[in-house]
Amino acid sequence: MGAFFAAFTVPASDATYANPGDVRDGVDRGDGTPGTLAVPEVADVRQGVQYGAGGVELTGTLVASVMGGEVEGSGDEIKRRIELYVVGILRGLLAGWTIVPSKGGDDEEDAQEVEPPFVLVKVTGCEQVLDDPPTHQVALKVAYFAHMSETTSPAYSGKVGELQAALRVLPRGYYASTDLTINGVSVEKPDEIRDDEQKIAADVFEMAMGVTEGRVG
Repeated sequence: MGAFFAAFTVPASDATYANPGDVRDGVDRGDGTPGTLAVPEVADVRQGVQYGAGGVELTGTLVASVMGGEVEGSGDEIKRRIELYVVGILRGLLAGWTIVPSKGGDDEEDAQEVEPPFVLVKVTGCEQVLDDPPTHQVALKVAYFAHMSETTSPAYSGKVGELQAALRVLPRGYYASTDLTINGVSVEKPDEIRDDEQKIAADVFEMAMGVTEGRVG
């Protein structure tokens, strides 16, 4: 990523200005015209990577190596609502835990950098299978992240067990805050994944859900 430039001046006789693509969007390049560089959101930059002004202004929060890349299928809006449903239920069942959707933030607070241990919820696939009412077959991952040094402790195993138990009792039926009806949920046993570069590990639960938009019945 190119450096971020503020406006600067040199003698008028040979004045030159930074390329618009090297100046943050909306910042004056020094000649009265704005830059066009778009800075990515922290949720789209790998966790722990610093960027922005001076190379340290912002820190990424994305854990892409564990949770996968872009989501296939239906629109982003329904995927976001499904993630918020799971996050909302888990926060109620697991008081005091840090539980976030894949893009960070929710209806109550903006995205923020999180440190292990935390739970991340990400929809990895969403296919619309019925038009009326709109019904989707959803694949998602729910991961419990911790520092590698913690993964051999009984406390870590206990936390993974608590998360698994909570996922197995996710309520079916209508969920008003996201206007979704949950028709069914299945949970697979977790897979342990390690990221040696970031020195973190995760137990990742793969899930399948049948979801209808709006209230059914």
